[in-house]
Amino acid sequence: MENRFEVSTVGMRELHAGRPLWSLVKELVANVWDEDATICKVSVRASNNGNITKPIECIDIVVEDDAAGFKDIDDAFTLMAPTAKRQDAAVRGRFNIGEKEIISIALRAEVKT
Repeated sequence: MENRFEVSTVGMRELHAGRPLWSLVKELVANVWDEDATICKVSVRASNNGNITKPIECIDIVVEDDAAGFKDIDDAFTLMAPTAKRQDAAVRGRFNIGEKEIISIALRAEVKT
């Protein structure tokens, strides 16, 4: 079936730009909890490399875990894709949206799996 509509990344950015950063990072951590991870490491670093005389222009956020990763990397960039998680109401990632929320406000994003 062909896609019937598009999602505006500009509109999604407007929607999520006002959210506190912690709530967007929380979505990434929730994705880790849905997998068989035993380690979840979150790093937040200001882009000014600790120079207190420079303004902070952006923040680098890295979430690392020891789970298997995306079965299909396209899922990192596709909203509402079919997922086996919908069979289990106890998991959080049934809607394929968590990482897209923070990617929508990011100046640059990279997903490694």
